[in-house]
Amino acid sequence: MSSLHRLGIGGVHFIVFALVAADLSSIQAGHNPLHIEMEPIVSDPEAIDIAKAYILPEYKSELPSYPMGAVTLANIRSGRADVNDDGIKELFIEVDHAAVCGTAGCPIEIFQKKRGKWRSICGYMGMAVWMRAEKDGGYHQIEARMRLDGAIDIARWKHGACYVPANPAESG
Repeated sequence: MSSLHRLGIGGVHFIVFALVAADLSSIQAGHNPLHIEMEPIVSDPEAIDIAKAYILPEYKSELPSYPMGAVTLANIRSGRADVNDDGIKELFIEVDHAAVCGTAGCPIEIFQKKRGKWRSICGYMGMAVWMRAEKDGGYHQIEARMRLDGAIDIARWKHGACYVPANPAESG
């Protein structure tokens, strides 16, 4: 179950879901994908550390000044799901800021913890994050529900990193 909030920004309405505990065991072949719900980053100290180390410096250096204000922790949401079934949940970080979001959604990056260190394994644009039962290379496919027209791209995996095929027929 999710609680639903609508935020109006410049006449455009965005739907934001609040994080609710998810049962990852519900992902089985033939079942609907699991929605990975995002919540404000303030509730996840590990996500805050990653945002400060990787996300905020990237936006500060690439786009040093925004007319609508800088990207801050207040613009970042996070969620978790075990995309490779190793028992350790990967961290999904989304930057929700008018300077970087558009009709394809907002930037979302997936971080994986190995040997005590976090590394980025996937980055894409999307409006919602869904994990599918289908796997590539040991990782669940990720649905990137994109664009206002409801189109869906599928992030696939190769050698532990994701890619979104340029050919929609490959997306599944």
